[in-house]
Amino acid sequence: MLSCDEVEALNGVIQSMDRDTVAKQLRDFKARFPIDFTPQFVATEPLGRLRHILFGLCLHNQKMIDVRSS
Repeated sequence: MLSCDEVEALNGVIQSMDRDTVAKQLRDFKARFPIDFTPQFVATEPLGRLRHILFGLCLHNQKMIDVRSS
């Protein structure tokens, strides 16, 4: 389980990402369930919503983002 500090750090990292980085993270995310975002969805959704989706995926999967791959 992610600690409170890890959740805060994760939020900070995601909030600092630009659209291309968020899109890459969503495309490459390894979840415990199938996820599939079309390029059109990623291109048309507001950046804030994409960040929110990525944050939710990380929390649900109890997973930090590897920023080295961003």
